[in-house]
Amino acid sequence: HPISESHNINLTVAPKKRRGALHARVKLTIGGRARSLAVFNVHLGLAGFERKIQLRRLLANTTFRSLRAATPCVLGGDFNDVWSNLGTGLLENAGLRRVGGPVHTYPAFLPARPLDALYIGGEIETVRIASSRLELSRQASDHLPLIADLQLPGE
Repeated sequence: HPISESHNINLTVAPKKRRGALHARVKLTIGGRARSLAVFNVHLGLAGFERKIQLRRLLANTTFRSLRAATPCVLGGDFNDVWSNLGTGLLENAGLRRVGGPVHTYPAFLPARPLDALYIGGEIETVRIASSRLELSRQASDHLPLIADLQLPGE
């Protein structure tokens, strides 16, 4: 599916490490109907207060705010959310739903923490979520990848 636009959203909280969100809009054709899918990928900071500020900035960003309620949206990445509680307040109040329960993705060699997550919004549903435990996945990163099958209406 072609990417029709992309840009970075700065989420840096000074004096902490630079952080951001990558936004991409993907063109889809489902049942002869053109749709767009908004995708956001984040790598949030290590401190709890920092992550909350970063998510508030993302949700207040014009790109996110301008999405129509029905537009399918996927937000995923490294939330560094050890207790998996960021989504309960901020993201759910913004109309996003967590895909499945917490999946242990960190560290890759012996996953014990659910630092990574996927959230969806708009007209999109979860079919399945898992993480890869392939040796190649363990070599590629210190986090295991989340794998989700998502479905839009009409698929």
